[in-house]
Amino acid sequence: VFGYIGVLSSGARNIGPAFEKQLEAVKAGGVRLYYVGCGLKDTGAMERSKDLIAVVNKHGIKNILKETPGAHTWFTWRILLSDFGTLFFK
Repeated sequence: VFGYIGVLSSGARNIGPAFEKQLEAVKAGGVRLYYVGCGLKDTGAMERSKDLIAVVNKHGIKNILKETPGAHTWFTWRILLSDFGTLFFK
């Protein structure tokens, strides 16, 4: 369970050398999956989520970008959390 990271409707605001160094530490720590989910109508967060996935890919970390209908709401997060939970509670 502790090898999974879930980011919902956020992405990353400041991708730079310090953030990339943190990602390398996450990778070295043995992260199994970096899950990023966002509602398609949550435009700012969706853009940041795609940027985050790009940098996670760059560092060779296994990841999923889950896009779902909706915006920055609890309804959207319920869908994403349910999807994310099925990945590490197998």
